Amino acid sequence: MFNPDRALPSNIINSLSEIDPLTPPNYLHDRNISGLDGNTMLASTVDRLETAAEDMSQLNMTDRGSNVIPDRQLQLDASQLKYIDSLTGLVKDEPTFQSTSNSIVGGDELLEPSRELAQTAAVNSASSTPSASEWQVISENPSLMRYYSRSVDVDRNTGAVGLNKQGYISVGLQRHSSQQLAYGLLTKDITLLDTSIKVLEYGFDRQQQDGSFQTTPLSLSTGVSAQDTAFFFYDVGHTLLLAKNSTWFQTAPETANLRSRLQNLLDPISHSLSWLNQQSSTLQSKDKSGTNRLFIDANAYYLVGKALGRDDAIALGKNFARMALQQQSSEGFFLERGGYDSSYNAVALRHAILFYMNLEPEAKTLRQELWQGIEKGINWQLTRIAPSGEVLTAGNTRILPSGEQYALTGTVKKVDYKEVILALDYYAKITGSAVAQDAANRVRNYRP
Repeated sequence: MFNPDRALPSNIINSLSEIDPLTPPNYLHDRNISGLDGNTMLASTVDRLETAAEDMSQLNMTDRGSNVIPDRQLQLDASQLKYIDSLTGLVKDEPTFQSTSNSIVGGDELLEPSRELAQTAAVNSASSTPSASEWQVISENPSLMRYYSRSVDVDRNTGAVGLNKQGYISVGLQRHSSQQLAYGLLTKDITLLDTSIKVLEYGFDRQQQDGSFQTTPLSLSTGVSAQDTAFFFYDVGHTLLLAKNSTWFQTAPETANLRSRLQNLLDPISHSLSWLNQQSSTLQSKDKSGTNRLFIDANAYYLVGKALGRDDAIALGKNFARMALQQQSSEGFFLERGGYDSSYNAVALRHAILFYMNLEPEAKTLRQELWQGIEKGINWQLTRIAPSGEVLTAGNTRILPSGEQYALTGTVKKVDYKEVILALDYYAKITGSAVAQDAANRVRNYRP
């Protein structure tokens, strides 16, 4: 039986972030290494160097006769290898980057080389509504996708994510299939793809007869099943679309079983979507004070609706996106509890960008409004990034030293650095903005 005291040792509690309390325990390293002797430090550094080299070797691949490989040089030192950032849940064994413009093709015809994305970015600079496929964006930064994939504590045997490994708490905690799938597609890693689908299967094993999901008193969103389901469903839809748009995944013999397992989930997904459609008024009421959640709701409906061809859900998704845009201030930040918040604003931006990249070109008015909102939001977010890469929290309504606490654990919330990095990096890849890319790199390199 689930025991919350056993499930939340202090080292895990301290590494929780607002929407990602999932730091893998094997990445939790002592950040104070000054007391280690030289031999221990050397052994630790060598071990991390070997791990980094192994990870980079996975990326040195050819695809369909092409010879596109990352030419990024490893620039590692002990200070970069010694810990995982407790604020972000991201592994700090990555090299420091001055540029992240190198490209990788990992088994998918839709992944374009950096030259083409650069050309797209040049066109985008003169366009009011730029276009770039998510595949182009992802392929431009495989290291960030690796970062993102490895930031989640997932049981590769069962698919349980984070605290669900200790006993089921919330289907909302299962919203981490797409990052496993994205990096698995880039690297043609069948194990990662298998894990991605297991994450979904774990959630749907908890589906109830009416299409909702089991809830518990320790549920991620205090027992509101509609909110938990929306958290889960934006990732469900994201996973389905990534898989659907991958030529390699859809045709390779080695992915046949994985395709079959995804196909088996389509009816349960559609059933839950019908239930979620009936909960739209609940989500409007519960999530209106947090714009980031309205964008999450928009993606939950729209991405799954697009993957399944469900016009009813697509329409709801667009409505939630419009509601979110109405909650943007004249300064550019998206309202959170009546004010600004430099962490939640990034979450809202990341979801707004995800929605935008998947929005059909024919929705011209919404695309225009959405992109204007994204640009305003990014410009404000840049004002909250210090030269060091620290995300400034002064004046925040939610994330500050004595601010909100997690309902699940009672610990004080901290800046979700991972979401800030993703929002800035995706925007930089779409637009070719050197300013946004520099800010993303500084945030990623920041060591508190």
